[in-house]
Amino acid sequence: MNDRRLNLGLVESLTAESFGEPGSRTFRLLAATPSGEVGLWLEKEQLVALSLAVKRILERVPDPQGMTPRPVTRAAEVSGEVRAKVGSLSLAFDRVQDAFVFEATDLDEATLDVQTLLLLATRGHLSRIQEQVDEIIAGGRPRCVMCGRPMGPGPHFCPPSNGHAHVEAPG
Repeated sequence: MNDRRLNLGLVESLTAESFGEPGSRTFRLLAATPSGEVGLWLEKEQLVALSLAVKRILERVPDPQGMTPRPVTRAAEVSGEVRAKVGSLSLAFDRVQDAFVFEATDLDEATLDVQTLLLLATRGHLSRIQEQVDEIIAGGRPRCVMCGRPMGPGPHFCPPSNGHAHVEAPG
């Protein structure tokens, strides 16, 4: 079986973005490389999990590490924009390369025939991603204090109340 991996190497920038109105937003990570851009489309739950993973890894990896990565493999060249919907996203720290490694797998609707996409990021990239993701999450619909589900503009039926409480979104 052909291993279809695309290694972007150290990216120039990494940005978290959302599009649309709360309740119908789409989310992506945009990685800029010297030769093009790669858009990794995510679900909101993946974005929330990414925020937690970034926070944990930045706490565990000592401060000066990841500031000046030393990539050991040659990066693939991409031209134009590459897009893919991500099934699974993992984050790790590679001591040899002194870089944070994002690995996107189970790609769907990819504009290239790849199974796995790898990219290297700096500590600064992760810090910015953390801030952006937290801002994106905070900009979503408010959550019910009883059940945690997103609330819309109208009354919210809350299952834990057995139908006895109708909670309205603050506004």
